[in-house]
Amino acid sequence: MGAFEDPDIIHVDDSVDPDIEFMERRIEDLEKSMKRRNDKQLKIELKVCLKVKTWLESEKDIRLGDWKAAEIEILNTFQLLTAKPVVYLVNMNEKDYQRKKNKFLPKIHA
Repeated sequence: MGAFEDPDIIHVDDSVDPDIEFMERRIEDLEKSMKRRNDKQLKIELKVCLKVKTWLESEKDIRLGDWKAAEIEILNTFQLLTAKPVVYLVNMNEKDYQRKKNKFLPKIHA
């Protein structure tokens, strides 16, 4: 994350969420499979997928959710980006950081 303004730097905040896209495809696949066979496991997975998609659409990361053990087992198979741990790297000069005088700092802390 760059803590400075530069019109030439592309910010990725407005890009399509790959996790939501993945979940939509997964839900479609599960619904197709359920038409072919009545499988209890498919129903369970579909329920988790719908819950995950709703969670993502409310702009929350998977890692911040309060998931049951059975849900986590299914979630782990998806390898979702927002389920992974995060490291924040901030590009700002030391003087700004020490003086706490950078308009991006409150947003970064949040």
